[in-house]
Amino acid sequence: MTTLEMITALRAEGYRVTKPRAPKAKATVPALNAIGKPYGANFDPNWKRRNALTTIARLYKPMPRDTRYVH
Repeated sequence: MTTLEMITALRAEGYRVTKPRAPKAKATVPALNAIGKPYGANFDPNWKRRNALTTIARLYKPMPRDTRYVH
């Protein structure tokens, strides 16, 4: 029994069935990295950071005048 036949039979019984996922295409791995070794399978050349890196510039800003200090 093929997958499509099984899905059809389950739908006929009243079950809710989602479409089967398409198989992922195998990603082609880039040739060599900077060291001369092949990249690993988990390397994604299009990866980008979601948020910008935090900076310590906020530590160099002057303190507000209304800052209260504990004595």
